[in-house]
Amino acid sequence: MYTWTVSLGTILLTAAAVYHGLSMADVQDMGTVKSKYSKHRIVFLAALSLIGGVLFFHLAKQDMSLFVLLKLMACYATVTMAGVHDAIRRTIPNLITLSLIIVWAILSLIEVLCGAASFTDLGVSLASGILSVLFLYIALKLTKGGIGYGDVKLVGAIGLCTGIYFVLIMLLFALLLCAVASLPEIVRKKQTWTKEIPFAPFIYAGYALILTLSLF
Repeated sequence: MYTWTVSLGTILLTAAAVYHGLSMADVQDMGTVKSKYSKHRIVFLAALSLIGGVLFFHLAKQDMSLFVLLKLMACYATVTMAGVHDAIRRTIPNLITLSLIIVWAILSLIEVLCGAASFTDLGVSLASGILSVLFLYIALKLTKGGIGYGDVKLVGAIGLCTGIYFVLIMLLFALLLCAVASLPEIVRKKQTWTKEIPFAPFIYAGYALILTLSLF
């Protein structure tokens, strides 16, 4: 029952996140909203939600605390929302990242008050978030804008919830996938390594890939 509850919760949370991401991306100048919810978008929303549901159904069977699982769920919903918005608008609103930081702060505070974690653990999480920001900020400078500041802030928030080692592996996967996806455009000279690209979808892919590999 517990695994099914977690799975259903992830599906609903991800569906809400994707829907909200699409809505935010569709908001035009003057506050109007374009109605772009075609069959393709419905299928896309359902696919991402089901992927999350399947992943967390199996993750719930593993030996991890409820707080860790909830943080991973919040991260999954957030990177999904950020990936959708970034793919459409090439930006990641601060509100998306801030929402994950707030969820992390609430869960961490409850975790400490319940005795499931210490203030030392809280400090380690903060250090992981800061190191994650610094690492991707260096990458941003090296690519001269190929990675956006929204990506840096998003990865920092993920680092708070998951730790620096998780983030480094996630970024490795994300950068590899991004490089492979960019190669055809680079060959055709329509893309450069320093040209800004929507990186959040690859962060989502790297995050989902780590969760998948952790099941084996």
